[in-house]
Amino acid sequence: MSAVKEFAAKLPLMGAFLTSKPHVLCLLWALVMLPLSLAENLSAFEASSTFGVISLLYLVLSVAGHSVYECRLEPENTYEKV
Repeated sequence: MSAVKEFAAKLPLMGAFLTSKPHVLCLLWALVMLPLSLAENLSAFEASSTFGVISLLYLVLSVAGHSVYECRLEPENTYEKV
């Protein structure tokens, strides 16, 4: 059983709420998207935007690095099957 389901099982009324996908999405929207939509100017997003760009750059470089690494280990499995 996952940690979320174990935690939800301990809460009598929240158990079904935390394991239902629509409820979890609603909760995440309320905790993340709603506060972002209440900002009055775009300068409030400067730090989070920089973090987002750095995170995406890290993700792209990680995927490219793993791809190159796998191609060097077993090139016959990557080129022959395509």
